[in-house]
Amino acid sequence: NTAFMAGTSGARRRARDYLGWLMKQRTGTVYVDIEGRTDVCAVDIPDGLDAVASVFKSMTLRSLEQETGTFCFLEGNASKSDRLLIFSQDRNGREKAKAIALERIDQRMKTPGHHQRSESRHWEEHHKSEHSSHMDQSRTESAEVSDTFTLRGDISVHVVIQTGPDGQDPVVEDVEHTTGTKLTLVRDKGVIQIHGAPEKVAQAKRQLQQFIDRFVTCRIQLPPPITAALANKVSHYIRPMPWIAAAEVDEAKDLLKIQGHQDSVDQTFKVLREVYRDHGLELLESDIVTSKKGADEHSYSMRYISKGKGADVLRVSEDDAAFILGRGGKTKHKIARVSGATLELHERNNTVEIFGGDPERRKA
Repeated sequence: NTAFMAGTSGARRRARDYLGWLMKQRTGTVYVDIEGRTDVCAVDIPDGLDAVASVFKSMTLRSLEQETGTFCFLEGNASKSDRLLIFSQDRNGREKAKAIALERIDQRMKTPGHHQRSESRHWEEHHKSEHSSHMDQSRTESAEVSDTFTLRGDISVHVVIQTGPDGQDPVVEDVEHTTGTKLTLVRDKGVIQIHGAPEKVAQAKRQLQQFIDRFVTCRIQLPPPITAALANKVSHYIRPMPWIAAAEVDEAKDLLKIQGHQDSVDQTFKVLREVYRDHGLELLESDIVTSKKGADEHSYSMRYISKGKGADVLRVSEDDAAFILGRGGKTKHKIARVSGATLELHERNNTVEIFGGDPERRKA
């Protein structure tokens, strides 16, 4: 007696929820917190409706589900329930089921002999108001707009179409599903085009920004004995991991640099610790510096893993960037050699990142 669920992580999550509620109905009542869910609509049951359960009999709901491709049930005690919950990933299916449910309630409220005439008039007004509100919403949603979301220069475009390290849906698909917008990735420009209702487009941009804000740059000072071995691991195991934008070993400096989503970067430490153990060593937090770029495109926030180690960012002009680099990178290398810090020049956004201890960063 086993139920197998196949699909994206979001689809499997919904299936587990639905199956859990279905099983719970066999032994008791079910209440669901629908706040924040995008796969549900609720139909309020008017006060005074006679025999709620008879309006939505078990067979009636099953027929409704079959016709609309939804999962429906009366919340709480079926005979006294105050709302019908309709679940489906398909919005059209939910709206169709809701329309049928409202029609059934309307018919019952108008049935001759129903003892709540004033309630019937109230329901008719409520129904008309809801219908009018729905039409207004439809007209608003028809005025669709297009906007773009630009990926940061340190984030590769491929990460937004990759399945996550724990099986999460690709962020582009997840945002499309939760907001009802259409997203198109323009690879050569590093932008995502978003099309939909204005408020949904704004929501999509917020969700994309939340995803991007989780990307960090991690630098690890390596013990020389494992640098060569780790270079091979990075190429075959770390770089191909989902949501890893870049990973490389600078063998001349015994330095590992990883850029990626925090969830994925955390998983790379499992690989690193195995390599360390194979050489009888231990990965120390004092050797790790993680920098996190803030939501503001022009600022960085730093997370210090150990006291005295960290990173500073200087924003410079285009001319200054060329001067700091010098011919063949000689000026940048000279500053690094004299100060003892590590310098990285990002020409795309004209910033210089300086890594090292407090004295080294001050000298640089």
